[in-house]
Amino acid sequence: MPPRVIRALILLVALATAALAHAQQVGFISNGVYYSVNPQLANGTTLQIVPDVDHPAVQCCATISGRAHANPNVFDDLRDRAVTAYAIKLPPALDKDVSGFGVTGEAHFAHVGKTADATLEGGLMVRLATCTSGEGVHYLGKRIGDGKTLVHLSQHFDADFEPTCSDADLEPSAK
Repeated sequence: MPPRVIRALILLVALATAALAHAQQVGFISNGVYYSVNPQLANGTTLQIVPDVDHPAVQCCATISGRAHANPNVFDDLRDRAVTAYAIKLPPALDKDVSGFGVTGEAHFAHVGKTADATLEGGLMVRLATCTSGEGVHYLGKRIGDGKTLVHLSQHFDADFEPTCSDADLEPSAK
């Protein structure tokens, strides 16, 4: 294959994976633990927090303080990747039982009703929303513009929840 074709293919693969790499900035927090598909976050990494409330107000900043025990009930429903658990130190003003999105790196937020829009590093714009299924809570990040799901993490509980997720939200390859 000519070098020019090889370079073009490499560029296409890099562009296709760029959105996924930036989407790795988004995880979720539950009971003092941050869950992420990014296994390489260092101690001291800061997280902006978007709590699970009707009108999310971004809180700054929690910090990663080390690894935590993996929770077998936390899943990457989008690509079935391993989810890494990180212990975090929360700011004193935040309830220790806070749950919601945690976002690493540079990000800017805007509130949209019961959700928040995040502009991540590289300009990727993602709508963050949570919903429930019969099994648990789902954390979704959908690219603004085409609605493609870039983040779908879930935490299953031994309880029945009132489902609020649409069938489309729970599709493994939504959009």
